[in-house]
Amino acid sequence: MTINKLREDIIKEISLHKKKSVPLSELAESVGLNRKDRDFKELCRELELEGFLYLEGGTAVKPSAWNLVLGKIKIGRTGDARVAPKDDPSNSIYIDSRDTGDALNGDIVFVKIAQWGRNRRPAGKVVKVVKKGFPRIVGEVEKKSGRTYVIPLPDYRMPDIHLSPVDAESLKRGELVVVEPLGFKQKQGIIEAKLLKVIGKKGEDFIDTRIVVEKYGLPEEFTPSVLEEADRLFEPSEGNIAGRKDFRKLRTVTVDGEKARDFDDAISIERFKEDGYRLYVHIADVSHFVREESAIDREALRRGTSVYFPDYWIPMLPMRLSSGLCSLNPHEDRLTLTVVMNFDRIGNIVKYELFESVINSNERMTYTDLHTLLDGDDQYLQKRYKDNMDDFKLMKELCLILKDKRNKRGSLDFDLPEPEFVLDATGDIVDIMAAERNIAHKLIEEFMIAANETVASHLNKNQVPSIYRIHETPDRDRIKEFNEFLKDLDIGIKGVGKITPKAFQTVLDAVKGLEMEHLISTVLLRSLKHASYSTSTLGHFGLASKYYTHFTSPIRRYPDLMVHRILKKFLKGESGQTGRKAAGKALDNIALSCSVTEKTAENAEREVLDLKKLEYLKSRIGDVLEGVIAGVADFGFFVEISGYYVDGLVRMASMKDDYYILEPEKHRIRGKRRGKIFRIGDKVKVVLDDVHPDRGEMDLRMIVD
Repeated sequence: MTINKLREDIIKEISLHKKKSVPLSELAESVGLNRKDRDFKELCRELELEGFLYLEGGTAVKPSAWNLVLGKIKIGRTGDARVAPKDDPSNSIYIDSRDTGDALNGDIVFVKIAQWGRNRRPAGKVVKVVKKGFPRIVGEVEKKSGRTYVIPLPDYRMPDIHLSPVDAESLKRGELVVVEPLGFKQKQGIIEAKLLKVIGKKGEDFIDTRIVVEKYGLPEEFTPSVLEEADRLFEPSEGNIAGRKDFRKLRTVTVDGEKARDFDDAISIERFKEDGYRLYVHIADVSHFVREESAIDREALRRGTSVYFPDYWIPMLPMRLSSGLCSLNPHEDRLTLTVVMNFDRIGNIVKYELFESVINSNERMTYTDLHTLLDGDDQYLQKRYKDNMDDFKLMKELCLILKDKRNKRGSLDFDLPEPEFVLDATGDIVDIMAAERNIAHKLIEEFMIAANETVASHLNKNQVPSIYRIHETPDRDRIKEFNEFLKDLDIGIKGVGKITPKAFQTVLDAVKGLEMEHLISTVLLRSLKHASYSTSTLGHFGLASKYYTHFTSPIRRYPDLMVHRILKKFLKGESGQTGRKAAGKALDNIALSCSVTEKTAENAEREVLDLKKLEYLKSRIGDVLEGVIAGVADFGFFVEISGYYVDGLVRMASMKDDYYILEPEKHRIRGKRRGKIFRIGDKVKVVLDDVHPDRGEMDLRMIVD
């Protein structure tokens, strides 16, 4: 029985049980396990963290039976807190400062709804911390009255941290340190902690990124055993190449950004018959170098993914592999796995083949140069790449055909603009520009999607246990909320009817070009479930794809490396039925681990991006900025600043022209005397009063007519 099936059975048993609680021994027996079984224990802890059950002593409880809600706690300056429920983040629960228990800001907690508080909103108390938001805290050392404190950064809402005299003795005022919280003493209002390391001082180069890296506990340095193992690896020999499909004489290019640090995919193309296309997608064969259970493999699984920041990156593999042996550098023989796909003139695959292969890339193209060649008139580039121009034109033709075909089946296209940072040598932002997503980006995207779908379909058709990239159908309640949000905007756009990718794309098309396009697209995106990894073929909702996997980036993603191993074994006839059962259980754990590490990396990357934006905006204090109201609350409303896509707060107290009240059901605030209304989606002008990067906040002042 797979882990996913066990999950479903446990959830079903809890939801259908007649009593409010069920003994764990009885629950385990009902799904065919023993209470002491490791899988059962881990599943129960996982399901508690997801809010499906609540563990109390030796029993499991359906949370709703005890009026319990799971969510993330956010503690304010006064000590009062709000908990954003996992299933309904917009409907926060008020927590009095006396009822936060031992929770710290960012923790995942269970709250017991005790009463209705201000504005008829739910209020309650924390009854259990399920997961610490940050098992490591970064802070600044402060010395006063003969005592040493650590002030948490970038989150000022946490209490002061007390260290033991031994830890505190060597520290100097202003140093930034990493500590491990040991416990929270609510009566004294302090956190006791253990010193882990000193990382520097404010103002040092790249220190903001370093703070986030330490906060999330991202592994940076490779151990000596991993580096020594990497140093023992060599360039592929003729013996390694023997038996592989030789594509070295095929015209092949890589296409990446100017600042790309590794090249794990390359493409070739030919005309197939009179009006068809033969596309070759070559992916670096990382599995040739990274053997199962080797030191490098264990470290790669621990990391799960490479992490990319504007001024810094943390690779999944040592540099000797990620930028050397595995990277498809031009004019070097490289071991690959190749997907060859023959398409007819309307984009249907009429035949495909999978090979262990070897290539020698002819060119290292950038998105900018390829875009200029395809949609521009640069004589120098056309002369420079004259031998490749016919290939590039074929690639563009096929890209547009595949994109049109994918759009027709309902695949979502969140073409949200992203800010691109221009940094100086010390990692400080000197400018922010809108990143362009051009035909070259779309070309590579379409070809990689086609390869991923082909490999996933092949493995599924042959019943080979594997890891799939899944994106499940959204919850109806979340879509209902989104439709209500659209209705309140009163912009004449129909919401999502039948929950299909095509229905979502219809909404995205309807808001294209509107002032609030970015806001609506962002809210819609948040209404979707988060994509993850699984051994079940649950499909990919966003891509409207029945079978999908991650195969095309094994240098920077561990699931891709696993899919390569699985595919190679199958191509060699090594996937016996006995081995499949054993592998299936291990794959479940790997899929779960990679889903967790991916989410951690995404959160860290997003936090650094927001931090960099705020650091840059400090130079614009006092300026008038334009934005769109992105959220309302009883203390003010949030404005998303146009071009930067970061929120700032306009406080009710700063609006002196009237007395404003919140009307939450209409997503707006209204002036009691003059009736002036500010609602989500309204375009406004604000003055940037102050910026607090260390708190992740901006103070804005409304310009009222």
